Amino acid sequence: MSLKTSPAADPAAEYRRLQLLGVAPEVIAPLLDYVEALNAAKAQTAEQYRHLLAEDGSLAEYFQVDPAVTGAAKYLQVVQMRPAYSHEAPGDKPSGVHSVVDKVLGTVHKSAGWKGGPAKSTSKARKGQPIVAYELLNADSFGAMLTRLDVYGGYLYSR
Repeated sequence: MSLKTSPAADPAAEYRRLQLLGVAPEVIAPLLDYVEALNAAKAQTAEQYRHLLAEDGSLAEYFQVDPAVTGAAKYLQVVQMRPAYSHEAPGDKPSGVHSVVDKVLGTVHKSAGWKGGPAKSTSKARKGQPIVAYELLNADSFGAMLTRLDVYGGYLYSR
C-alpha cells in the first residue's frame, strides 16, 4: 500500500519560504529531509491504524514546518497538522508542536509546547539550558535520529 505522505507543497516554494524566514542555507535540506522522514513514519503508523487515513487514502494528519512562524523567531516549530473539524473553517490546522529546530545551528529539540522554544533541562549541571536531541548538520547524529525516529516524539528525550 502506498500513501501520500503529505499534501506536498512545491519543494522549491518551501525552500524559498524557509530562506525568507532566515534559515541557514545548510540547514534547509536536512530540515526538509527530517520532516519527510516524520511523514514517512506517520505513513507506516497509518498502515496499522486506519483511522489516521483520510477518505482519499492520504494521511489525515501530517507534519510540516509551522506555516505561521515569522522570521523573527530563533526556532522553527515542526507541527502536526490535522483536518478541520466540521464546525471550523475549512483547511488543515496545526494540532500540536512535535519538535523545534534552531534556524542557524540546525539542532533538533523536544518542544516546550506552543510557546515556541525548546524544553529546558532540569538537571543541576545544565539547569535551564535547551536540551539538544540531535544535530541535522552532523551526519552521525542525523543518522542516529533517523534510526530512532517515531511519530510520538519519544526519540527526543534525553538518552
